[in-house]
Amino acid sequence: NTYALTTPNSLFWSTRRYAAAEIMTSADEQVILVSKENEKFSVPVTAAKLSKIVESTIDTNDDDEHEDGKTLMEIPMKKVSGAILYKVIEYCTHHQAEPMTEITTPLKSSRIEDMVQPWYAGFIRVEHGILFELVAAANYMDIKPLLDLACLGVAVMIKGKSAEDLRNILNISEYVTPEQQAEIRQENEMDQPQPQNQED
Repeated sequence: NTYALTTPNSLFWSTRRYAAAEIMTSADEQVILVSKENEKFSVPVTAAKLSKIVESTIDTNDDDEHEDGKTLMEIPMKKVSGAILYKVIEYCTHHQAEPMTEITTPLKSSRIEDMVQPWYAGFIRVEHGILFELVAAANYMDIKPLLDLACLGVAVMIKGKSAEDLRNILNISEYVTPEQQAEIRQENEMDQPQPQNQED
């Protein structure tokens, strides 16, 4: 199935599938983004081109059009799940109407609301797992504004956290097996400078 996404708020979740409800028609050309589960999303080209990968693919295949003038190109996003691709498209679509304020460093605040508009602050308030997947997807699709926002979300999330909190957030085990300990010792020994023989 192909899901049109000209207005993100007109879609609702249903057992990890998306149904269109009162979707407004758009005069924009469309491109189809395909998730790793082969879910297909019809997206306005102008919004999809926020991804540099999508932009370069479209620009090098701009003759691939249907007879009705609409773009039917399918671009696979082999490392992005349907749920995350939906979020990415939601971001790109909104970005067309309200470009996000550029995030600059050093960060001027620890509050996301102080650095971007309210919609974007709400968009990035997601579970830790989804946040990390958004970072990976934005990096894979080369969407710099979304990558900046997702990384900001991570930075705010881990600020002031203890080592134990970070291990839980990042799903890192504190326990080190004897084999891992031996491997660490071996690596450390290899990194140590070797004594040089001195001539009498």
